Amino acid sequence: MKHVFFLVNILALLVAVGGNLLSLFIYLRTRLSWTRHLAWALFSLTLILVSQTIDSYLLVNSLQGYFLSSMDRLLGVIGCTLCIYFLPHLSHSFFLQTIPQKAHRFFVALSIAQPVLYILYELVPLKLIFVAMASMSLLASFSYMLIQAYRLKTSTTADKLAFVRAFTRLMIVFIPYLLLDIFIEKMPVIGPHFPYGILSVPLFFLSLNGLIVLYGYKTFKGYFEERGEPAPHAATITDSQAFYETYKITAREKEVIELLISGSSYNAICEALHISLSTTKRHVYNIYQKTGVSSKMELLNLMRDRQS
Repeated sequence: MKHVFFLVNILALLVAVGGNLLSLFIYLRTRLSWTRHLAWALFSLTLILVSQTIDSYLLVNSLQGYFLSSMDRLLGVIGCTLCIYFLPHLSHSFFLQTIPQKAHRFFVALSIAQPVLYILYELVPLKLIFVAMASMSLLASFSYMLIQAYRLKTSTTADKLAFVRAFTRLMIVFIPYLLLDIFIEKMPVIGPHFPYGILSVPLFFLSLNGLIVLYGYKTFKGYFEERGEPAPHAATITDSQAFYETYKITAREKEVIELLISGSSYNAICEALHISLSTTKRHVYNIYQKTGVSSKMELLNLMRDRQS
């Protein structure tokens, strides 16, 4: 049984590495802010999984190495710290929103608290208390993410809404499962029957990465064309009129947007509109300021979201 336990962790780790590479690839191709937060969130969760895998290796081989044990806990702390910070930001950027300052400060404080809890864990005998506090912080981050997903779901597209629903179901199943796994070995009657835990972390990663791969394929297959080809879902002035009115886009800015999202370079826009390069850049800057985006791909994604 213990070897199965270790192999499941290894399998989950390999899948998690694949999910990290996919999320990084998606971010590099789209440059969307929420894909950056997703890549960081997956990386932080993977650090927690690496910690779990090291722990399973030590358990399976009955080892007590100080270096590996310390590395195990340190990676777990770093993963929790990053995860607590990036998950709430992901929940807002996914819906093209900015996280409120109060929530930002709260989760920054929770993130900073993780190294402090780690130090106290090493120094104070009451270790279970600090494990529980760290777990509750991580749970708070996940819970906030779910609450925001429910609150903001009406402002998103059908594809994103489908992902939110699937992710919500996943978390409803796994949050109690993960909490049970943390404390099960401490339970006097049940604990002795589960010396290696109940595989909540690797199974969660396998499920989460499967969901991300499926959603990534459905959502971003349109972004994987060769560089330089026109965007397959580029908006036109006709179906973008409501978008232009919402963000108070001027007539000249409309022309710049249409050329920009069709794949035209700044120089090509200059030639098409008979304006200077500095004027083109100023128009693009104003467009980005009005819409709250920072790249052409974010602008296209925003236009597609608003029209869906």
